[in-house]
Amino acid sequence: MQGFFDILLRMKSVKIVTMTMLSSDAGKIPQLNIKDAEYLKNLVLERIVSLQTATDRFPGQKKAGTPIENTFPIMKARYALSLIASSLLFLILFYFFVLYSFPESTYLTIFLIIPLLLIVPGALIMPFTTKYWLGNENIEIQYGLLPRIRLTILYSRIQDIILEKGFIGRILGLWQVKVETGANEEYEYGGKSYKTLNSIPALLKDDAFMLKKLLIKSMGYGSEEGTTPLVHEIPLEGSKPLKKTISFIVPLLIIFVIAFIIAVIYFQSYLSSVFLPAIATFLITLLLKFVRELLYLRSYYYNFTTNMLIISKGVISIKEISLPFDKIQNVFVDQDIFDRIFGLFDVHVSTVSERSRMEAHIDGLSMENANRLKEILLGKIKQR
Repeated sequence: MQGFFDILLRMKSVKIVTMTMLSSDAGKIPQLNIKDAEYLKNLVLERIVSLQTATDRFPGQKKAGTPIENTFPIMKARYALSLIASSLLFLILFYFFVLYSFPESTYLTIFLIIPLLLIVPGALIMPFTTKYWLGNENIEIQYGLLPRIRLTILYSRIQDIILEKGFIGRILGLWQVKVETGANEEYEYGGKSYKTLNSIPALLKDDAFMLKKLLIKSMGYGSEEGTTPLVHEIPLEGSKPLKKTISFIVPLLIIFVIAFIIAVIYFQSYLSSVFLPAIATFLITLLLKFVRELLYLRSYYYNFTTNMLIISKGVISIKEISLPFDKIQNVFVDQDIFDRIFGLFDVHVSTVSERSRMEAHIDGLSMENANRLKEILLGKIKQR
């Protein structure tokens, strides 16, 4: 990592983290000269790799050759456009919130212009400072101008590989590839802590999927899936969209009833003009939610390779997570109150990463299929 004065004085800081909070706070060696910082980083990496080879605990395979920079190109112009578009969307929503809250305010233009003056230069600089290298034993990701961060991740330490396409990415045809290690990867700058961006953004779809396969190969795994996807052998239940819709609508219905009671007591004169639009809004929301859940069910996908579990889901935003069986720590089946009503079960799996705990679950299975899937997963984990 290099801040402004580090760049001027040709210094670097080296940070070494494990999965503990303490390492994130105490694992930093600051203000080394560039030569010593690079030597220390390479020495630590060599020691880790030599220990892995000696104990044969990790499946990472070596690749011949020197590190390759930007194997699959980052779409710099589209990346800049996506940063500006997402920031503008947030600012527009914020602008209308301020306008609604303070209709006579004379500072609305300032609220919009000042952030734009900061966002646009950053959005134009960020794509040209973001780079990555595929090395023999690790991937390196560099981003930022001040501070300049260069993150080194050993293939053997990768827990999950995630492919994402958000709302803006769908419009611009961009995907990002993210690698999770489970480590508490943070850095401090200006007295504040920031999470490291362990992702490669703004890739075309084919490039993103090819990069994922290359990373999986570098981890020592195969990426070829079975001919019959697991989602077809152990399918989700057709009642899942209705369950998700009802679980979403019930809290809104409670709020609607409370608002109606308050209106009857205190605002009877306005009730007739507001009641029908409120009912119409409620019904339209119900319909849109149900349609969205139908599309979500159709897009849901999960399958095995020889070594990994793959789960993909999403309608507007799409997320695909790949978890090696030998990195999975937990497998469990659970139900919430609405699952009990509809007789549905969820199967959760996770590695040590926080992201897998949030994303890696298959929800909406019958009891028989949930138990069947759990047993298959446990069998695959034991084999590894």
